Amino acid sequence: MKGIYKTSINEYTLDEINTNKHKKRRARRASEKKKQKKGWKKRE
Repeated sequence: MKGIYKTSINEYTLDEINTNKHKKRRARRASEKKKQKKGWKKRE
């Protein structure tokens, strides 16, 4: 989310916002997989 500080929200295109959401979603899924490997229970 570095981009938000560099540019105003008005300059953001819809594509950039969507890719940021997608990156967050992927990162969250990856961290859940790591927790599963460690043997932690998945919280929802």
